[in-house]
Amino acid sequence: MPTRIYATGAFYTSACTDETDEATTAVVNAAIEHHVPWVISRRPFADGSPNPTDCNCAPTPLPGHRHVLLTVLNEPEASPVPALVDA
Repeated sequence: MPTRIYATGAFYTSACTDETDEATTAVVNAAIEHHVPWVISRRPFADGSPNPTDCNCAPTPLPGHRHVLLTVLNEPEASPVPALVDA
């Protein structure tokens, strides 16, 4: 199954994927245009789950898939781009 974006907002988006971080980021950037590129966030999900985390899609989790949180915020802990402005 390709990368599936299951939640998106102005600053964060989440995807279920079995692809690499690079491939997942490319899919999200192609699907959701933004003036700043989406990057993998180093922050945990809002519920405290680590990022990435194993797939927990209902009703049946997908083996080999994981959920990834991406951001467009200028977070020092976001990867792979450095901070664009001083904090």
